[in-house]
Amino acid sequence: MKIFFFLFLLPIIAIAQTACNGTLGDYFYSLEKLAMVTQNKDIKIKSIDGSFYYYRPCYPLMNEYCQLIVDDKPATCMKDTRRIPQFHSCGSTQNVTWSSRNSGNETGFIIKFIGGEEDRMTNIEFICDETFGIGSLQLKDPVEKPKFFYHFYWRSSYVCPINK
Repeated sequence: MKIFFFLFLLPIIAIAQTACNGTLGDYFYSLEKLAMVTQNKDIKIKSIDGSFYYYRPCYPLMNEYCQLIVDDKPATCMKDTRRIPQFHSCGSTQNVTWSSRNSGNETGFIIKFIGGEEDRMTNIEFICDETFGIGSLQLKDPVEKPKFFYHFYWRSSYVCPINK
């Protein structure tokens, strides 16, 4: 009986943690509305050093320069301008983990994408703010620490729990 119960829950767990949907405690989150209001486009931000970072809510990036042999379904990517400009995958839509913010499950979430080029990874903290509208992807300070681990945040009313 216990084995049957475990096998029954396995598909639910797999569905609960994707690049678009996740569950933390009693709260269900979806980035589908954020993807719609950003018109399913790649979001691009520029750092102080001139590098560009790309992210597309829910889906792999469309930027063909980001679709590398290492990762053909990148969640995040950077155009490194510190030397001869190069594009690097910074995490895959196929390797996603969701975690709680320090302030609690109902205040938003953190998505971590791993599996990028040379073990690059990215975490994006999504902050639920009912008064903020769409908001925008922002760089955390520092954006890269340790090396090849990138940090962003997005404050928005579109990232609040669906069942709050």
